[in-house]
Amino acid sequence: MTCATCHVYVDDAWTARLPAPSQDEDAMLEMTAAERRPTSRLSCQIVLDEELSGLTAGIPDTQY
Repeated sequence: MTCATCHVYVDDAWTARLPAPSQDEDAMLEMTAAERRPTSRLSCQIVLDEELSGLTAGIPDTQY
């Protein structure tokens, strides 16, 4: 979580299922190469489990 190159846009249908970003993640999202959106997350911080099976996310057009 020191580079923000794993910036993704989580599909709207999945955002409510994820815990809120930590303060550190939130700070890193301020430094992304692409536009930050309400659904922006760092994929390295999303802990996948069976509840999130099928989660969809898009990647920005640009990354660092």
